[in-house]
Amino acid sequence: MNENQANVSEGSIQPFKFKTVKEVYEARESETDYCVDELLPSCGMSILAGKPKAGKTTLARQLVVDVATGQPFLGMETQQGKVLYIALEEKESEVGMHFRKLGLSEDDPVRTWTGAVQRNTAVATLEATLKSMEGISLVVIDPVFKFVSGVKDTNDYVQVNNALEKLLELARQYSVHILLVHHMKKRETEDLGDAVLGSTAITGAVDTYIALKASPEGIRTLATQQRYGQGLPETQLNWDAETRRLSLGKTAEDAQRDAAEATGKRIEKDIITYVTTHKGCTQEAIIDAVTGRTTAKKRTLRALIDSDLFVQSGTGVKGDAYRYEIVEMPTETVQ
Repeated sequence: MNENQANVSEGSIQPFKFKTVKEVYEARESETDYCVDELLPSCGMSILAGKPKAGKTTLARQLVVDVATGQPFLGMETQQGKVLYIALEEKESEVGMHFRKLGLSEDDPVRTWTGAVQRNTAVATLEATLKSMEGISLVVIDPVFKFVSGVKDTNDYVQVNNALEKLLELARQYSVHILLVHHMKKRETEDLGDAVLGSTAITGAVDTYIALKASPEGIRTLATQQRYGQGLPETQLNWDAETRRLSLGKTAEDAQRDAAEATGKRIEKDIITYVTTHKGCTQEAIIDAVTGRTTAKKRTLRALIDSDLFVQSGTGVKGDAYRYEIVEMPTETVQ
């Protein structure tokens, strides 16, 4: 008999009080309150993950300022309130400089902590803070595993789950949203949920998972997986260097489509220019002269032939390759 069983006397345990289907159907649907509309629920927890230099801290600070001042975050309405910003790896001067550029005033309700904490007491200290301060809407912890204790291996599901569960309990109990900043794996993966460094318990414990990516070309994208509301598809982020703010742009799918269309138009223009200046050129010469994917260049050339813009001569057999030239447009006679 274990300790828990020993503390329970016989006859003190009551059966579960199950509800009938009718009772379930008659229950009123509860509305979800949000710290950031349709993204970060109040009384909830999220994780913002990205590789080093992807912009995690920049985006987290923007969130801090937007919630504290009640302005939209990435175009989504916020519930204005006090914010606790715990920056465990940052210099106080850098935090202040960034907040100033983001437009945060000295009187705005943001409280910051920079530097290390005692991990074995950090969660309890945060709870004491939440007890002593009213009106807190958001807590940001950057990075999370320099704050919680009991996690010797971030790949250990039980250790991670137990550590994050304590923070989630605080979020529920004190009606705040807690955003945790963490890292992504070095290797690329198409599975968004598998991109976070460590156990799947990390994404499983939160209400919202925000994935921030940066391409080698410096293009940043953001996507979400959410327990409540509609997840955001991978979307480009626009950067304003003057205000140091990020904003949502096109979805990655739309951006790829636009880029493909632009490339197609450029290839078409280059082919027409080349054929115009190289009368009787071969397909091989056109393909070599124009930059782009070979399949795209051949497809565009075929479309120009089908549109009757090009005249094709030759049989296409060895020694008599197809040759192309622009169709001569008849000159109108002025009466």
